[in-house]
Amino acid sequence: MPPSPPAAGPIPFHALLDLAVPTSLRGDAAAWRQARFTALLTAVLVGAAGAYALFYALVLEFAAGALATGVGALGAALAFVVLRATGRLSLAGHVLPGVLCAVVAWASVGSGGLASPVVPWMSMPPMLAALLLGWRAAAGWAVLCVGLLGALAGAVAQGVAFPVGYAPRWTVAMMLACHAGLVVCGSVVLYLYERIRAEAQAQAQAAGDALAHQAFHDALTGLPNRARLRDRLAAALDAATAAGHPERVAVLLLDLDGFKLVNDTAGHAVGDALLVAVAERLLGATRGSDLVARLGGDEFAVLLTNVGGEEDAVAVAERAVRSLARPFAVHGTSATVGASVGVARGGGREPGVEGHGDVGAALAVAPVAPVDAVLRDADLALYVAKARGRGRAVVYAPAMHAAAIERVTLEEALRRGLARGEFRLAYQPIVDLATGALIGAEALVRWWHPERGLVPPADFVPLAEETGLIVPLGRWVLEEACRQAATWRSAAAAAGGDAPRLTVGVNVSGRQLARPELVDEVRAALAGSGLPADRLVLELTESTVIQHPEAARERLAALKALGVRLAIDDFGTGYSALSYLRQFPIDVLKIDKSFVGDVAEGGQPAALAAAIVALGDALSLRTVAEGVESAAQATVLAELGCPLAQGYHFGRPVDAATIAALLAGARAPAAGAEGEVCCAVA
Repeated sequence: MPPSPPAAGPIPFHALLDLAVPTSLRGDAAAWRQARFTALLTAVLVGAAGAYALFYALVLEFAAGALATGVGALGAALAFVVLRATGRLSLAGHVLPGVLCAVVAWASVGSGGLASPVVPWMSMPPMLAALLLGWRAAAGWAVLCVGLLGALAGAVAQGVAFPVGYAPRWTVAMMLACHAGLVVCGSVVLYLYERIRAEAQAQAQAAGDALAHQAFHDALTGLPNRARLRDRLAAALDAATAAGHPERVAVLLLDLDGFKLVNDTAGHAVGDALLVAVAERLLGATRGSDLVARLGGDEFAVLLTNVGGEEDAVAVAERAVRSLARPFAVHGTSATVGASVGVARGGGREPGVEGHGDVGAALAVAPVAPVDAVLRDADLALYVAKARGRGRAVVYAPAMHAAAIERVTLEEALRRGLARGEFRLAYQPIVDLATGALIGAEALVRWWHPERGLVPPADFVPLAEETGLIVPLGRWVLEEACRQAATWRSAAAAAGGDAPRLTVGVNVSGRQLARPELVDEVRAALAGSGLPADRLVLELTESTVIQHPEAARERLAALKALGVRLAIDDFGTGYSALSYLRQFPIDVLKIDKSFVGDVAEGGQPAALAAAIVALGDALSLRTVAEGVESAAQATVLAELGCPLAQGYHFGRPVDAATIAALLAGARAPAAGAEGEVCCAVA
């Protein structure tokens, strides 16, 4: 960068030249030096014109010549100002300076007097042509030579026409020097200006190309990005549709399986290197004509053209899956990820879907652009591939679109149901196996939709988990379960008997456990209901605890500090690691029903159930058997030492009033036993 002019004191000459350099060129050292030299020559041009005017006015005393030359000098100065202001080639920045510089030549050549009007025009046309053409072609050199000859002729004619006594030879020499200097200086000025403009344009073009590349390519991998993929996909679909075969275009959407774990454990540097390695493998696994793009994060896409059939697209997808399944060596460590792929082809017809809600109905009939339709179908197929176990390729089918419409409709209805209070709690009895006494109930959330009726929990609970609606739904279940358990306790106390020691358990999802606000929500539910903290059991699945052990340990410790109890639900179906039973403050183990179904037959099922009960006893944990459906199962579990059980053998889910009536007539628990009311989102 050129130095900035001093703020005070004498201004050096080079600083004055800096003022003439366009600001847009100061970032480039080469362009700045050329612009500075251009300003210097322009100043020389203006100075020559002014000196010529002064010579005529003081020596020759030709007022008309002095006036004409002064106008020429002003024209040259104006040309300098225009060059300084524009900083780029344009009609006002090139043609106008050329014309004004030509005026300088005309004024100087024609200052010999008004009696010789033909002389000025001998050099003005070639001078003007040279200035306008610059040095772009050989013609520029030719017209410049003609201009010099015209200047020479004009100078000789003026020198001969001077009155006797003015030393015609010296005058002719002076005129020749002045005319030639003006012509050459003017041409050189515009030549350098043209070079500066050309270099500035080249730099602007390079910058534009770089911006265009950034706009259509991923900065990390160098692959085309989503915008580029859409452009290429649109062009491919247009060409294939015009040829009558839109199905010959296919899109593969790939999502890496397990990338987040690598990124979280090994760091973002390893994650970025892994993404670059994935891009290279995809380029090697696809055909040479295929477009491989990175859409963002760990999602990639491949555009296939000239696809012969569905099997061709599937072959490329499976080759990509196999390629990415091999371990990667990045930054001195080995990383293993997989890939799930959704495949969709062009030309697919929109399925007819009858939505149950406004959003579903609108989506079912909304027109979709061909590009968006193909990308949407590939994304739906990718979603199914992940749901089926990952590490596989799935081809889009119209039923997937229908399922997606149903899912959006159900989500819309779920949000409305939360706002309208359409959810209820049903309660399944829990008994003491030793006495047969009713000691509690498990609360199950139920959704009564005004149009669909009873919606099965399996239909809306996973959706609530995925969309995050499980947070407000779980908060409501927590508050309602605590309130109802406190009501049962109060009713039993008012009846004159000893209130059973009811313990309320509420399932906590992974999303809820990840939120620091969960501790405050539990505290508020206990305070609002009046239920003692040691009567609340929060149930978590094994996978919920193991997925984020550090966060789970911190959150469970905070919950335990409130005085609540913690339970592992569906024990034996997840990781079943004994270490977390020691690391986390667990109080209750709930034996999954898969271990209870065949327990009456003895053998391995009974041995597994006995081992879980023994494990609970060794660790001072209460055990509850789930899914007991026969008297034989209940008998065996009691013989194995399991204290509590629940299932259809003891009763199906009922409303809160029925549980209250059952509690009022229930026998007292055996000495030392505690009543349990386990309330869970199911």
